Amino acid sequence: MNSTTAMLSMLLPQGTLEALIPGYGILLHFITSYFSINTSSYILIAFCVCALPAFWDRFLLLLLRLTISIEIPYHDNLYDHAIHWISNYPGLSQAQRSTATTRLNADSWNTDNEKDLSEEDKSTLQSNTQEFWKTQKIRDRLSPICYQLAPSQTCFFKYKGCLFAVSCRQYTDTFGAWPVNRVRLYFYAAPWKRKALHDLIVDIQKASIENDNDSVRIYRGLKNGSQFRWTHLVSKRRRPLSTIAAEHEKKEQVTNDMQNYLLPDTRNWYWSNGIPYGRGYVFYGPPGTGKSSFSLGIASQLWLDIYMISLTANDLDENNLILLFQSLPRRCIVLIEDVDQAGIKKRQTENSLLDGANDGEATIAEAQGRPSNGITLAAVLNVIDGVCAQEGRILIMTTNHIDQLDPALLRPGRVDMKVLFGYADRSIIPADGLFMTEKLPNGSIRPSSQPASPDWTPDDIISLSTSFADKVSPNQHTAAEIQSYLLLYRNDPYLAVNDATAWWNKHLLIGWDVDLSLFYVSNDRFKIHDTAYRIRVAAFIFCYRWDEKSHSYQLCVLLLQRALSDSKPSLWESSGAGGVEGTDKTLQDALGREVREETGLDLLRITDSLPMQKWTTARSEWIGFSSIIEVTPSQLEKIKLNPTEHQAFAWATENEIKDGKYSFYGEHQTQTLKAFSVMQEKRLPLPTIETFRSSASSRGRE
Repeated sequence: MNSTTAMLSMLLPQGTLEALIPGYGILLHFITSYFSINTSSYILIAFCVCALPAFWDRFLLLLLRLTISIEIPYHDNLYDHAIHWISNYPGLSQAQRSTATTRLNADSWNTDNEKDLSEEDKSTLQSNTQEFWKTQKIRDRLSPICYQLAPSQTCFFKYKGCLFAVSCRQYTDTFGAWPVNRVRLYFYAAPWKRKALHDLIVDIQKASIENDNDSVRIYRGLKNGSQFRWTHLVSKRRRPLSTIAAEHEKKEQVTNDMQNYLLPDTRNWYWSNGIPYGRGYVFYGPPGTGKSSFSLGIASQLWLDIYMISLTANDLDENNLILLFQSLPRRCIVLIEDVDQAGIKKRQTENSLLDGANDGEATIAEAQGRPSNGITLAAVLNVIDGVCAQEGRILIMTTNHIDQLDPALLRPGRVDMKVLFGYADRSIIPADGLFMTEKLPNGSIRPSSQPASPDWTPDDIISLSTSFADKVSPNQHTAAEIQSYLLLYRNDPYLAVNDATAWWNKHLLIGWDVDLSLFYVSNDRFKIHDTAYRIRVAAFIFCYRWDEKSHSYQLCVLLLQRALSDSKPSLWESSGAGGVEGTDKTLQDALGREVREETGLDLLRITDSLPMQKWTTARSEWIGFSSIIEVTPSQLEKIKLNPTEHQAFAWATENEIKDGKYSFYGEHQTQTLKAFSVMQEKRLPLPTIETFRSSASSRGRE
């Protein structure tokens, strides 16, 4: 027996091997006799290979037990920083066993920053647009691959001259409705390197924050497993307040108020006087007036992160709401958007609107009921300024309808400042024009895209902005509407100014079935965007009539000739033209009334509309709405004129109108030809008149 065989016999006696591997003795005898090979050395090698990993795991476990460690749980924000740091640290991202992913975890490290185009990309965009967008699509799909430690993996690394270890351990969160797999991170160091281990954790946090320090981090309260936590959604570029369309005085007032609140001296003053250290704001006004944008601008100005919360989130109850607020950092903005739609009902009883004890949960809950998500008005009030309210944060609530909010939510102490965001006034509209520009390093200004002229100066841009403001009436458009319009013309500021009037006219449109009582003022005038207008409607009635000369059906329109007693006698106009009265419920009702009074025909439906008109007379501002209508076909040969208004009617073709057969009043000829263009383009089905009559004299009402 040689030494290898003796060693093997000592480590694994024959009987033990036979018990572990049935038939081992027969197989060993066969191999030894047939191949004349001594298998003892091979068995020893195989044994060592199989046993070494087990021994290493035991040794590693023993070694880690002798070290100091720090655990980072999954639900803590530090976990996100650590995962991001591990994926970027060379010694760990190239570990023996790694997990490849395009997202580090549920908390995506998304930003709204994109790399600038290379010169090659710019050339491709100019020469082959399709190829450029095809390449961009491929790049968008090829997300950056991140490498992190595989579960149950332990990896050693050196950092600042010290040896550390990190391991990932899986566990199952069974506290929610469904079991969820989670991961805990453990960092290890030698017992005498405790300070170095703590410094490592601090550096991990700093590295992540400094990498994202030039942006505003947006968090949202989301349910993660069994509880709600602040989840990082995106990091947005800091937005200068100068790019937000709002009155300068308003921006300055709110900014100064928040800055003064955040000063250390202010905090000490609050504490020394026993006043809860919190500040609340309500931004209210119509949609699109810049409430959310202003919140982002304020956060950018003050270098604060935004924590958003929806009070209508599923499974959000009072306890989770309190925990979310308690986990807020000391300096941040808490944003509750559209608080009027948060499912918290306004109390209806007058007694409950009194202050003092009426803010109690029992009174409020009884008055309003309890929403399905478990959040009551009392819970929100307690979180904002209750005994356990978090201090040091800035609360911003936005709403489109401040009148729908409960007075208890708006009382001083909970809301310290109410800021109205209205329609763009004369001071905002020029600023909206200036947002299309950029300031160059040499101090000059040019359009933010390709300059329309190589000789742009600041005066040119300011002049264009002022001209644009002169063409857009103040207090009638939101900042979002103006910005959307200007974005269409960012390559051509001159065209933006030239088309401003036509764009403004489009926004005066009122639907044919809209309740006019919402706009009525007096004396048949209707207030639209703070301007009182008189409204005029007109109808175009088309049909096909048989023409003997061409032996074909010709498209023709009904025209009416003004009476001799009229101010414009014998001139022609479209049918159903007249002013809207205060008794008309809708524009369609007014149109039907005019058609019935002037022709005796009954309006069936409106088939199409022409662009709105706008003009000014010595006494009034006017807007006009013209439409193509359908009437009862059987009535077309029984037109009944009102002799006090019209003396004759005619079915006229387009060529007859163009040839000057009819003398029109005002813009009726232009509008009639536009109606012909619409009919020829859409080819709407029309009735036919076999016997065509053009009355030369008045056909009075029967």
